[in-house]
Amino acid sequence: MRSKGLLALCLSALCLTGAASAEITLSGTVVARETAAVTADVGGAVEEVYVREGEWIEAGDAVASVAVTGVYAPVDGTVRGVLAEAGDSAGETVLYVAPLSRYTVSANISDAYSSAANKYVTIGETVYMRCTRDGSHVAVGRITGVTGSDYTVEVTGGELYMEETVNIYRDDSYTSSSRIGSGTVSRTAEIAVGGTGRIAELYVSEGDTVERGQLLFTCVDAATGQDALGGGKILSTAGGVVASVSVQAGQQVQQGGTVMTVYPQDGFCVALTVEEADLGWIAAGDPVSLSFEFDEDGTLDCEGTVTEISYLGESTETGVTYTAYVDFDVPAQVRLGMTVTASVAGND
Repeated sequence: MRSKGLLALCLSALCLTGAASAEITLSGTVVARETAAVTADVGGAVEEVYVREGEWIEAGDAVASVAVTGVYAPVDGTVRGVLAEAGDSAGETVLYVAPLSRYTVSANISDAYSSAANKYVTIGETVYMRCTRDGSHVAVGRITGVTGSDYTVEVTGGELYMEETVNIYRDDSYTSSSRIGSGTVSRTAEIAVGGTGRIAELYVSEGDTVERGQLLFTCVDAATGQDALGGGKILSTAGGVVASVSVQAGQQVQQGGTVMTVYPQDGFCVALTVEEADLGWIAAGDPVSLSFEFDEDGTLDCEGTVTEISYLGESTETGVTYTAYVDFDVPAQVRLGMTVTASVAGND
């Protein structure tokens, strides 16, 4: 009876030893098994790059900017008829500017006082006008265009009536000897303002008063869509760790060209080093307990699953090793390259 009891104890001890050896411990690192390319939704000369390799970014962050072309108000006036918005094609007309000058006079030198000087007018001259009917309507203006014997006057002050005829003089005393012609008053047409490419950003709205030279909108090379534009900025379509940056300031980038690559966090996994002798103790689908070296109190310990074991071995001084990949729910604190310890309940 005693010998049978001893035999049972020995068998029990052997079973416990086998059970204890069924769990193996492996070491590994956090790696990224996939990358996401961030492409330029706008083209042009890169003005500035905002990110660098190894930096964490979120989807929607501005990663670079391209130079934009500014379009400016041609005259003092009021913004009328805004026909487009950011992301739209600029085209010939984005908006209109109604000049502050309400009237334009289309004039000719045929009624000028008979002298050579009075029949030669120049752009930029200040002139004075008086209606031919009774002289009660007077105004001051500036010659803005000359074509042969015809010229155009922009009315800058005073009050005239539409379609009335005025005599035009070089002095405000309206002497006959200073008369340089006559013309007809008409409404000043709104000026169409357009651009090329797509509108990056609008800086004015309907009804805004603008000064000559004021920025109205900016344009970039053709872009893929309205929501992609941000004043010439290239926005990341993926979040994660910047793997590489493909552009630099001053470089031309084409629409659709790769600007950078990102390691998405949902593509992080653990790469475990498995010695050849341990291949029989681990298989795809096995559950794995993971702990991180930096996490001393173990608050980030988690479970993972073996998804793949490499068929390509690597020779080392101690033998051949293989890589096992483990998927897990990645805590926000985990970074690429971190050291990980894995416990695997081996397959004996």
